[in-house]
Amino acid sequence: MSHETIVESDETPSSKGVTSALTKKILLAVATCHGYRHRANVQRETWVKDVGAGADVRFFLGEPHQGSQLEDEIWLGCPDGYADRKEKVIAIIRWAVEGGYDYLWKLDDDVYLRPERLLTLDAGDYCGATVGENTAISGAIYGLSLASMKKLLCANAGEKPDYEDLWVGRRLAEAKVTPTEMGGPDKVNGRFRMTESKRYRALVPQDPPLPTNDVIASWEHPPERMVEIHQRFHS
Repeated sequence: MSHETIVESDETPSSKGVTSALTKKILLAVATCHGYRHRANVQRETWVKDVGAGADVRFFLGEPHQGSQLEDEIWLGCPDGYADRKEKVIAIIRWAVEGGYDYLWKLDDDVYLRPERLLTLDAGDYCGATVGENTAISGAIYGLSLASMKKLLCANAGEKPDYEDLWVGRRLAEAKVTPTEMGGPDKVNGRFRMTESKRYRALVPQDPPLPTNDVIASWEHPPERMVEIHQRFHS
């Protein structure tokens, strides 16, 4: 079952869905894998419960498939490993286009999100954040309009091995698509932010989404930290 959302300028912290002047069919696509289904389960038990009717949420997994498929899971015919991430993202984009979605938010399974803030965002054709030591829009969370999705689904989409986020940014730059930058000044304190990381230098300590700030998403969170952030947000 799919939902249509109408996006307004006013943010409402309600889980009943978001309304707007323009109706869009929006997909929140979590790229996960069979080995990390426990991460996806924590997302289901935290911020996913607050999405409401504003968007569809689906969890995308690759092969080899294991166990029983959940109702909100899409099992793709591509490899499940991190090295094949670009192939999985291409499959997600194709699924979104074929499903009639107007906008796609691609997320990783370590992202904590405030959907009522995301779904009122004027995101543009390509929206994301350059953070920490990265030099490109992060693959943790980014948004693509239908026009951008179609630009990425060209005949030579998988022309060479490449990191997913670098590939998306490069191909859209070639198509003259300018990103909406959410990473903040000097790549810190943006509305999308990497608040903690064991792999990358996050530059400065930064808060996750809280009732007292306007942060939309943060990532590199282990499951227990995601639960803690969610409880703190709703306390």
